[in-house]
Amino acid sequence: MIERSGASSISIQTEGAEVSSVYALDDEHNLVSKAFSVKGGLLKVAVNSNSSQRGLAKLMVVSDEAYSQPAAIYSASSTEPSELDLSKTDYVIIADASLRGDTLQRFVTRQNELGRRAKVVSSQSIYDAYSSGSALPQAIADYLADQADSSPYRYVLLVGGHTYNYRGYNTDQTNAPINLIPSFYRATEGITKQIPTAVPFVDFDNDGSPDRAIGRWPVRDLDQLKLVVDKTLAWHADGSHKDSKTALFIADAKDQQNNFSQSTHRLMSSLGLELDPWQQLSPVLLDAILADNSISSGEKLNYTRDSIVDGVNQGPALTVYSGHGAPGVWGRQALVYGDVSKRFDNVSAPTLMVPLACYTTYYETPNVKSLPEVLLTDTAGGAVAITGAALLSRSGDNERFGRELLEKMSVSGLDLGTAVLQIKQEIHRISPRHQTVVYNWVTLGDPTLSFGLPALEVAPLVDTPKNEH
Repeated sequence: MIERSGASSISIQTEGAEVSSVYALDDEHNLVSKAFSVKGGLLKVAVNSNSSQRGLAKLMVVSDEAYSQPAAIYSASSTEPSELDLSKTDYVIIADASLRGDTLQRFVTRQNELGRRAKVVSSQSIYDAYSSGSALPQAIADYLADQADSSPYRYVLLVGGHTYNYRGYNTDQTNAPINLIPSFYRATEGITKQIPTAVPFVDFDNDGSPDRAIGRWPVRDLDQLKLVVDKTLAWHADGSHKDSKTALFIADAKDQQNNFSQSTHRLMSSLGLELDPWQQLSPVLLDAILADNSISSGEKLNYTRDSIVDGVNQGPALTVYSGHGAPGVWGRQALVYGDVSKRFDNVSAPTLMVPLACYTTYYETPNVKSLPEVLLTDTAGGAVAITGAALLSRSGDNERFGRELLEKMSVSGLDLGTAVLQIKQEIHRISPRHQTVVYNWVTLGDPTLSFGLPALEVAPLVDTPKNEH
């Protein structure tokens, strides 16, 4: 900071250094080039006399050696129109180039066998065509919107993880975060200010509600991709456990505002038809275990964790958790966390997890694995998909969403992606004030997963504007 005192120019001793540029920093931190001259080791800079800085001028003097040199300069490559064309596609899979190959092709082949026309599109090809090669989420959104005009596609899968530190601040090559497919972020009510949401990717009319079913595999390398693909193919296999009508329900201890055991019983009643109910429902209720005098007080939590592990390892098609959550844990008393999830060995029968709590689908931590990542991408057993709140959420909103989801999937026969899509559209249509719920509910997994039941209804391919009544 240099005191100008109303003078039309400023003189600075250069001490022999060569000066190549002088910039002024304005109030919005923009750099503006300034006229200057150097004579006899004295730098003279012209200053705008009507500056709003009241006698103060922020100047940056730059020598030739001070400029940062780029490590590499890339130009956007041309993309063949056929590579981006989705006119004969039902399911578009957008993948980082590092994740394309035989493993992903196995998933595409199975989708084609199931009657869906799946196509893998390189994210870099989209960036080259829509954002001059820059990895921007808006490029993917613009591409999907353009293709929606002529394509029948109903599902989108993003293949690649991301972190909130996408610029790599305070890191080096040894701990640089891996950012493959970018996220959108949205701020809503209260303290929910940076939701990593997929809605803008498929919100074609910009009304805040999605127009296609979408999911993400937050994988960071081919090893993680193989684990997720293997589990997903196990689910889609003929004769798999997906139609076994088996479910595990887990409830956290009640508190002053919430009774999660009661919520769990309401959720259980949402499964199936009265004439064709789900027969194998296994509850693990912490309140009941805490009240059981046959279990010693010092063993109640371990007993609860062991019961959860045993329940998951039985291979239920569905696992529902109701309670509190954080990025690395389910339950205030850590009912499920990393070490517990590593005991899940349901490799041949991965479960669809619906955790109704805060932070249960948060995948954005740069250098620490979140619980949803461990359950989905780092464990051969565990979850085939996880769907729930990414950040802070209200228990009432979680239960309502969960009950609607279970009913649409187990009664109407909808797949995961279509069920979530319809619920978000209905919430937004009834009350746009619930935008937080629409943005905050995230699906990590293949949106075509279903319980193998006959669909009683089909979502329209093109929606009417959702803000009309």
